Amino acid sequence: MSKRMKRIIFIILIAHILIYKLNAQVIDNCSDCSNQIVSNEQIKEKSTDELQLLINEIYARKGYNFKDLRFVEYFSNQNWYRPAKNNNEIKLNEIENQNVNIFKERIKYLDLQRKELINQIKNFKKYVLANDSIYLRKQFEFKTKDNYDKENKDLRSVLNKINLDDIHWYKNKGLYKVLIDNGFVIIEHSIRIHGNNIDLQLNQMSHSEIIEGFDAYTDYRSEIEYMLEWQFEFSNGRLKFINIIGAN
Repeated sequence: MSKRMKRIIFIILIAHILIYKLNAQVIDNCSDCSNQIVSNEQIKEKSTDELQLLINEIYARKGYNFKDLRFVEYFSNQNWYRPAKNNNEIKLNEIENQNVNIFKERIKYLDLQRKELINQIKNFKKYVLANDSIYLRKQFEFKTKDNYDKENKDLRSVLNKINLDDIHWYKNKGLYKVLIDNGFVIIEHSIRIHGNNIDLQLNQMSHSEIIEGFDAYTDYRSEIEYMLEWQFEFSNGRLKFINIIGAN
């Protein structure tokens, strides 16, 4: 093989490596979305919120005039933003339209995944409350203890208190939390979601705010603080029990 041919092959290999690195690099903004097609690899870690912001940025770079105050404030602080007088005059080029569609398809996929996750947690709740240890072990690899001891009663308490239809989402995190002050202690029941990790928590944090001291006016005598956390993972469309941890 001639030196010239070796040089050509070397240049081709370098070009492929550079293209791969470019496609694999996670994007932080859409400064190049008008002339480069975004790959799925570049956005695989992005949440629906982040993807929606990238879509809006494509329009903002064309001068789109937003009505939502969040985006008005955000894009007004970008030195490149020049709002147009008429949004009807804004046109995206072919590459921008492709990128918008790529972002929308990814958002659609993430929304379906989120719905499936919630459905499986609801299913888990259903069979915990039904005390169906066989189904729980088979479907979620969750092993319950005999006679539903205190840990299992606490789990049922958490599942009864949290509202799975009212989880608040921010980027890749979800949270629903209930604080109950029963006159003796303050107890937190919560579900916390971070990416594919899901935690159900019961946290008995401190004595009731109504109690001023452990005196003759209350039969509550101590602050028994403890926490239980049931850990799950959502992978390949399946909810799987990982571990239970406790602290006091």
